[in-house]
Amino acid sequence: MLNEPVVGDEFFDRTDIMKNLGLRSEQMLSGNRRNIGLIGLRKVGKTSIIWEFMRQNSHFVHNYIYIKEKPTKTMFRKILGSVLYTCMGHADIETDQIWMTTDKNLKELTMRWVQVNPIIAKLSFQIRDAINEDAEPEELLDLIFGLIQQISEYKKASNQKPLVLIFDEFQNFALWGDNILETLRENLMMQKNVWWIVAGSSISMMENIINASSSPLYGHFETIYVGPFEYSDARTYLTSTLDGILISETHLSYIIDITGGYPYYLASIGLKLCDIAQNWNVHNISKNALLEAVTQDVFYRSGNIYKHCHQLIVNSLEKKGLDTYLTILSAIALGNHRFSEIARYIEKPGSSLTYPLERLIASDLIVKNDKAYDLADPILALWLKHVYILREESYIPELELKLDVFKSQISQMIDEFKDELGHARESQIREIFTKKGYTVASGNLGKDEFDLIIDGDEGLILGEVKAGNVNIEQVYKLLDKVKRIKKIRTVDKVILFALFGSSEQAKQICVENEIEMWDLEKVNNERKRFGLVRLKM
Repeated sequence: MLNEPVVGDEFFDRTDIMKNLGLRSEQMLSGNRRNIGLIGLRKVGKTSIIWEFMRQNSHFVHNYIYIKEKPTKTMFRKILGSVLYTCMGHADIETDQIWMTTDKNLKELTMRWVQVNPIIAKLSFQIRDAINEDAEPEELLDLIFGLIQQISEYKKASNQKPLVLIFDEFQNFALWGDNILETLRENLMMQKNVWWIVAGSSISMMENIINASSSPLYGHFETIYVGPFEYSDARTYLTSTLDGILISETHLSYIIDITGGYPYYLASIGLKLCDIAQNWNVHNISKNALLEAVTQDVFYRSGNIYKHCHQLIVNSLEKKGLDTYLTILSAIALGNHRFSEIARYIEKPGSSLTYPLERLIASDLIVKNDKAYDLADPILALWLKHVYILREESYIPELELKLDVFKSQISQMIDEFKDELGHARESQIREIFTKKGYTVASGNLGKDEFDLIIDGDEGLILGEVKAGNVNIEQVYKLLDKVKRIKKIRTVDKVILFALFGSSEQAKQICVENEIEMWDLEKVNNERKRFGLVRLKM
């Protein structure tokens, strides 16, 4: 399932983070505890990291708890039941309905502890009664953490595996009451044998809870920031999702660009492309196939990305004033990044913007850099600009016409991206030779176009940049162009820049015809010589 954590063979490499967690687990086992706080936006892959860590580390008992915004009876029953169930050991629990978080099942689960440790059983009954009596959240948490402390001492005395408490969406604790964070700090300090790993998707709230000096939890967690994939990792992840279906490097780059490298979005569009390839009975992703995948996932209400963007806004903001929030988000999506520009777009005085902008920043929907506001999520920016405004704000009534406009906009975006990407790569190649001291140009010689033209003291050097796996047909086309130039003047060197590799036959033809072939490694080695940033493909 797309929304399920990815573990095992499907988990994609987060080498540095997993290495760090592995080191901290070894330190915990040797008695040196360093609690961990994972911070990253929604859909960036934090939960998958947690579950993969749990899978890999069998030296601990892992108690995973998802914290909701409201401290209901069900929430507390779930926390209590999770602790009792996990620490008992799954092998000791019969396969009946005891795993359901009902009052009756909590009683039955607690009874299993009577023979193991009567003190733990007694504390569990006290907590169960307190939940039924609607005790305050601070009191219930104190009781539960007291139980956890008792369990950890019992486990240590009997040489059992230590306990890891894992709280997902940890920032929601702060919504439970003014004294909750102080309660957490007091119990965290007491539980020397329990390791805490927490994760949160509200960056501003997590920063205030973990890293603000005014917070009771300040200094108790090592912060690990979880970001989207780097380009190379995103490319590998996306191609593995496509499972052998062919796709051009330009289309790969476009998907990575609009998704920002977020694994959820990459997987969603990748899986949609797989469905389309199967339905269309094709093995190569054309522009039309890519356009259809984006349409189904982003434009249609049934699409995973459409539903996520809609829920992201609705769940992040209060209903009162939602229209104002959406108008501000739309203004930014359309390129209005300054305060004055946003005020002009929504046609309201600037004084009315202060609170909603602060609220949008606190919800991690927008970020402020210097004096400019921008959307934090690239897919949300695309959805607002090309879907929400078109579907909800435009004067076009017919859905089919709206669909046509959307496809036209995305088609144009793909074409413009292809042109910009090609020009950028060509410019980065020419930059190397400029650093070498050459006068570099591009354009036409006669009727033939070349990406690199150097006409100087060392003679005529011609070059062509290919953003894709180079085949023999492309080499022969380059040879034909060079032959036409040689009819009118001498060509001293020809370079073919195969940034994404080439076939062995293409390499052989280049050798036979004295064409230099530069792959990405050689290009980057040359850029490194002159202090230039590496090309990321």
